[in-house]
Amino acid sequence: MGSIYRTSLLTIAAMGAPSVFHGLFMSRNPLCYQDLQPSNSKSVFSARAGDVDPGFKREFEVLGPAASPLQTRAWCVQEELLAPRTLFFGASGLFWQCTECEANEGYPVGSKHGDSHNLKREVMQSLAAPDVEVRGTWRSILRRYTGGKLTYASDKLVTISGLAQLLAWAKGEEYVSGMWKRDVFHDLLWYSLDGQWKENRTLQLLDNECPTFSWASAETQVSTGRSHTTGRPTFHLMAASCGHGTCALRGRMGTSRQAHWG
Repeated sequence: MGSIYRTSLLTIAAMGAPSVFHGLFMSRNPLCYQDLQPSNSKSVFSARAGDVDPGFKREFEVLGPAASPLQTRAWCVQEELLAPRTLFFGASGLFWQCTECEANEGYPVGSKHGDSHNLKREVMQSLAAPDVEVRGTWRSILRRYTGGKLTYASDKLVTISGLAQLLAWAKGEEYVSGMWKRDVFHDLLWYSLDGQWKENRTLQLLDNECPTFSWASAETQVSTGRSHTTGRPTFHLMAASCGHGTCALRGRMGTSRQAHWG
């Protein structure tokens, strides 16, 4: 599935549709638009009236009150991030997103490279550039993905697997049930973005047979830990395998003068 979207020429997304039984076109508030007539022309066209770039990404929010139905669906995350070019039909207008810019009807010039954080661009750069580490990109993907919702808890790892497999192939990394073998000590330090560590005991666990040490077991938006050590590495992982609620780690353990995460 991942390769299909990555090699597409153009992906069209029904961002404003509340369900699969609705189409691309939504009823829009006419007060948000105004007629414009270019100089030296008799043509008149309708354009979105000017509140543009602070409200530029309102429909792209995942957890915000203006989030579109499509943005709240975890199933659609890898499709959005892997497609090089996407035209979104939203409830308030048309939106464009590619690896170079993001634009909408009210801001057709768009937000260019470097002007804002574009996760699609970050993923594409990580896939194409051998010197970009997978860890930072994966943290960003997890924040976006786990902020969405799934109908079936058993799909937690399935719906992100296509993107993970492409990253694993591009980076020569080994992906094991939501974690990266070389950085498993970071991935095991996942935490909920809804609260501090002391509140994690109240997290709602999903009925999906994922072990509780995995971020995939929790129904919350998460991020993975960042570890900083001085001196020699805390440990070196030689092999890892996961299955049926257990995780086997084998390697030489050591000591560290200082370690923290967050």
